[in-house]
Amino acid sequence: MVMTQLHYENEGYVEDTETGGDSEILRVENRDSHSFQGSSKLARQGTASRLVTAIQKGNTEDVQNILDQAPECISSSDGGLSPLHLSCHAKQLDILVLLIERGAKMTLPDNQGNSVLHTAVREKWYDGMRELLRRGASPDEMSHPPENNGDDKETPLHTAVKMFDYTSIKLLMEYRPNMSIRDGSNNTVFHIAASKNNLKILQELVEDEDFEKYIELAESDGYTIFHAALSGGAGAHNEPSVLKLIRFIYRYHNNLDQPNVFGETPLIKACRLGLSKIVNFFLNNGANPRQVTHTGESVIHAACSSGCAKTLNHLLSTKLVGDLITSPDRNGSPPFHYAVDSSSLECCKTLLENGEHLTAVYKNGKSNCALAIERLPFAMEFLKALFDSGIMLSDKSVHHQNFKVTFDYSVLMCSGKFQCSVISELVGTPLEPLIKHPLLDSFLNIRWYHIRKLYYTNVLWFFIYLLFHTCFIMITFGPEPKDWEADHTSLVLYKTFHAIFIILIAVPGCLLLFANFKKYLLQLETYTRVTFLLISATIVFLVSGKIEDYVERGDENETAPSTEGKCDEDETTLSTARMLASMSVVLGWAELMMLLGRFPTLGSYVLMFSKVGKSIIKFLLAFVSILIGFSLGFHIIYQKLNVFGDYKISFVKTLTMMTGGLLYKEFVDTKGSPVGVYCLIFLSMFLFMVTIIMSNLLIGLAVNDIPELKRQGKIRRLVKQASYLIAFEKLLSITGNIRVFPKKLYSFLQSQYCAESSLSVFPNNEFRKHRYFQTVPAAVIKEAIALGTCGSKEDFPMDDDADIVDQLKSFRIRYFSDYKNQKSEFSDISKICLSIQKQLDTMRNATDSQISRLSAQLDKQSQNYQNVLNHITQKSILNPSDI
Repeated sequence: MVMTQLHYENEGYVEDTETGGDSEILRVENRDSHSFQGSSKLARQGTASRLVTAIQKGNTEDVQNILDQAPECISSSDGGLSPLHLSCHAKQLDILVLLIERGAKMTLPDNQGNSVLHTAVREKWYDGMRELLRRGASPDEMSHPPENNGDDKETPLHTAVKMFDYTSIKLLMEYRPNMSIRDGSNNTVFHIAASKNNLKILQELVEDEDFEKYIELAESDGYTIFHAALSGGAGAHNEPSVLKLIRFIYRYHNNLDQPNVFGETPLIKACRLGLSKIVNFFLNNGANPRQVTHTGESVIHAACSSGCAKTLNHLLSTKLVGDLITSPDRNGSPPFHYAVDSSSLECCKTLLENGEHLTAVYKNGKSNCALAIERLPFAMEFLKALFDSGIMLSDKSVHHQNFKVTFDYSVLMCSGKFQCSVISELVGTPLEPLIKHPLLDSFLNIRWYHIRKLYYTNVLWFFIYLLFHTCFIMITFGPEPKDWEADHTSLVLYKTFHAIFIILIAVPGCLLLFANFKKYLLQLETYTRVTFLLISATIVFLVSGKIEDYVERGDENETAPSTEGKCDEDETTLSTARMLASMSVVLGWAELMMLLGRFPTLGSYVLMFSKVGKSIIKFLLAFVSILIGFSLGFHIIYQKLNVFGDYKISFVKTLTMMTGGLLYKEFVDTKGSPVGVYCLIFLSMFLFMVTIIMSNLLIGLAVNDIPELKRQGKIRRLVKQASYLIAFEKLLSITGNIRVFPKKLYSFLQSQYCAESSLSVFPNNEFRKHRYFQTVPAAVIKEAIALGTCGSKEDFPMDDDADIVDQLKSFRIRYFSDYKNQKSEFSDISKICLSIQKQLDTMRNATDSQISRLSAQLDKQSQNYQNVLNHITQKSILNPSDI
């Protein structure tokens, strides 16, 4: 007999257990009459723990004895598990049967809400499952997990399908479970099997005779098995297996147009995933490609969001979705925006080839071109390839008389409209050099050719006004200023003339400014012109008499700089009117230079000046501190000299000395100039650091890369032309909406700007090329020919003065032309070589045959010789005397 004693001192009782044979005696000794209930509870807990131990060890007799002594333990719970659940975890079939026969409830859930059958399925205990099902366990019973653990409510069949347990599925299917029951995620077993991409499980499930009824119930809310198959990680990596699964589902169910709660049909979902083969299967089996989601997304949106060009091509091949290419969703985004967000160049190109356009503007106010420039990672390559496709060459030789170059501008402007919006979007972006592309360059030249007279007229008015204004300034502020009070009539005429020309210049400028406000607001030329007109008008309309703000001149000795002191006592001061007059003249002629910057022949050089000027300003800003330091030093050391006596004059003199305007006698031979070792060292430092290093660095910066400056100058000139054309175009559209604007004038302006959407040029035809060469420069045509011939994606500079580049281009063109011309000759030579090769092969075969025949004869003769020799040898052995 084995005796165990458990002491619970804190609870006030002692539990003794005596076990011997088949009997078990439980004695409880109370130590405190007030703790009887606690003692009973602990006693039951001890019994339950011994029951758990017996179940885990598989001791059926101990389990039976414990249940005989304490029948209530059959419903006890250890850690949230009932004895039935424990027997399933321990996989003890005899104990399971004993517990069921003793009345254990099979529906009692554990702490996770799982029934006994759920536990058996999770443990893959097939004997226990079979016994539970045989004794009435329901395969349709739902689990009830706690809300905080994240598990779904599900039946045992759901659990088996999720675990890919084919044996459990077969066992459960024998008892005809209700397969239309949904789990906590609203999935039936069909949806789970499809989402797991498990064809074998689906094949097991469809063997049920009520399969079709369950399919209909499973799709009552729109979430079909096709939707489930396209979820759960379906992608291009597993598309073949998903397609195989969908083909199997389609045998039993062919509702391909059922939308889910979001309005997504299986076709839209497949397009969104970029599964081109599945999309093709759906389309071939009658799926409707014109359905849209609740957010307005079509199949084109979905295909573009995945960035799969094959899917998009399958959809377009149906000829049913052409109008959906430009159809936006509820947020105003067309499919092109989805393609840009997915960084799919192929989808963008396909959309543009099938009805979409770069100039289209949607709800967000941005054009497709602007969006591509802003978001597309390879926008430069994409747009350049698109522009390259607009240049087409005839199949004739480059030197043939009828060789033709065709520029197709449909990619730049909408049908029936003449606009430069694509070029407008390029201006001011990192893609601005694309303006020099032959297609865009020729396009700008053609547009400029049509409105150049209007621009030249504007420049002519400005030039006449500038000459007239300059004459007025020279008369008023010259060496002998005119007294306008004595000639009031002439002053009125001058003011009237100024007013008329200011109106003629300012009104078109204001219209252009408001037509393209953002672009013009960021240009320096705008502020230069406005400042010039304001200053010139102020001077003209405020002058009423004679300007006398200079002191009377004396002789040369009086005006010469004094070597005795700092400066003359009576310094001349300028009036505000004279300063404004000088500034107006400078700004006016600078504005004329900027206007000439749009001329094709002069624009590159003018804008080269602007480019170099910006570089020099940055250079001076970087080294202005050392100039200030030396100017202060000269002011302190050579303070008795007039040129350094005042700090302002000292700084200007230092700038002059930086450019090489340094006279040695001003520092050494001039009276009052200090001469010492320190002064010479200071002057030498200035010569070395500023006059030598900075001056040479400045010159090198200005003339560092002339060809690059020319290329940049041409780009800037094209940008200036484009800005004017864009402003004129917008002005034309504004005036067309003004009722009081003369219709004849509007028609005239529109006709001046009107041009065809394509242009064909015959470079080698003298009778037909002159007219086109007026609009498209020869260098642009050469570049287009080189681009179309070689198919290169590089951007070669083709400036008018770049002789070396032109020679290289010409050589390149001749090379590819000779290649085309000689290709046929090489083909003939190849045919001759093949014929010779065949003859040589025939001769080689004949030679091999002859050699084989001779070799056989030689072998035969050798064999005969050997036979004769053997015969002679044998005979000599038998009759040596005969030998």
